[in-house]
Amino acid sequence: MATGDNNPRVFAETISLDAWRTEFNGETGVADLHIDVVFQEKGRIGGNGSPVRFRLSLRRAEIHIIRDKENIIDINKTSVRRAELPAPVERSKQSTKNVKLEGAIEGNASTVSLDASVSAKAEGNVAITETMQQIDQISAMQVTHWKTEEGYAFIISSESGNSLKGQPWGAGIRAMEIIDKNSQRKRGEPPELRIEIHCLRENLIIEDIQFASGKLKAFLKLPRTKQVAVEQYIKDELARVGFPCGDLSDPFTRLILADVVPSVQHVRIQ
Repeated sequence: MATGDNNPRVFAETISLDAWRTEFNGETGVADLHIDVVFQEKGRIGGNGSPVRFRLSLRRAEIHIIRDKENIIDINKTSVRRAELPAPVERSKQSTKNVKLEGAIEGNASTVSLDASVSAKAEGNVAITETMQQIDQISAMQVTHWKTEEGYAFIISSESGNSLKGQPWGAGIRAMEIIDKNSQRKRGEPPELRIEIHCLRENLIIEDIQFASGKLKAFLKLPRTKQVAVEQYIKDELARVGFPCGDLSDPFTRLILADVVPSVQHVRIQ
């Protein structure tokens, strides 16, 4: 099975990935790229007949936008979706003035105004208190854009530190503008970008493991031989669909969990 066929395959219950673009403008060569990604907790991996099955969640993931090898498709850098910068801190000052009057006041106090003509001594102090107020919008996920050698990436992590769940952004929001630098071609079709979901081994959460014997255990409580069996199953399934995979005992091993080539969203003229 070739990569880029719009299907997360092995991890279909943990990751949903889709992407599309508008048609390239005939004059400017510009198109809008949209990426729709959704994460689910505890998606089932393995089915009937599998030597092992378990549930998988992700702590952190990377969405990579990879340009074609000929670099015909370019990315408008200024259009790349970026997280909003934190709002400026609002600062306010609150002043409190305490005054103590001492001295002799002659005459009827009800008829004498308290002004400079009064023989009185004013003593006191001024206390100034500064307060700072910041209002943040809380999101379930944090998204950071990142320049790569092959294009761009979006690094997605959970604000709570738990597993990823839901959407990092709305699918209707443009991820970036892409440019066909050879939009005036007379024949042939332009190449396409490829979208990949990457994850380091340390960010895979494997739980509810069931072997053919039916025994359930947490991954870290398994003997090493059983851990290897789970890792080998993941590696074999990734290899089956054409994704390279290194040593899964290394926490920094990078996995490609899904990929997609954007489809073209044609606009109907009524």
